[in-house]
Amino acid sequence: MKFVIGFALIGGIGIPAFFIALWALTRAVLEGNADALYEVSAWYEAFRVMLWPSSLFIVVRAAGDAAGETRDLLIAVLTNIGVYALLGGATALACRNRIAEVALVIIVLTLVYAVNAFWSSHLASFLITAAIVAIVFVALFRKYGRTPNTSPSA
Repeated sequence: MKFVIGFALIGGIGIPAFFIALWALTRAVLEGNADALYEVSAWYEAFRVMLWPSSLFIVVRAAGDAAGETRDLLIAVLTNIGVYALLGGATALACRNRIAEVALVIIVLTLVYAVNAFWSSHLASFLITAAIVAIVFVALFRKYGRTPNTSPSA
């Protein structure tokens, strides 16, 4: 249950909050520099969609449709909480078996690659994201997973 709640909070709420704050900061810093903002936005969008896949629900709205934007953001965050809660549950289950751990990492990286290929085909951002995801899973599995040397107490 710790994994489910932890993943739901960190991945489901923390990642969207991070990207919302990062975009506000980026726009403030690059205000007036349209070329730089365009370049940075390509990287931003590639990372955002891979790590916050439900952000695809955030659609372009007519100016002044704050209610629609707020609803889309709420749907994206709530969906992301569900996605990361499922990932947390799968991680908790995978911690019991080394093959399941490897399979989970491969499945997650395949899904991240598919989202990247669908949305941006930005290979460099995928490679960076894949490295971060792999490092996080390795750290989690080392801390909570069974190792070949683990044996029950006699």
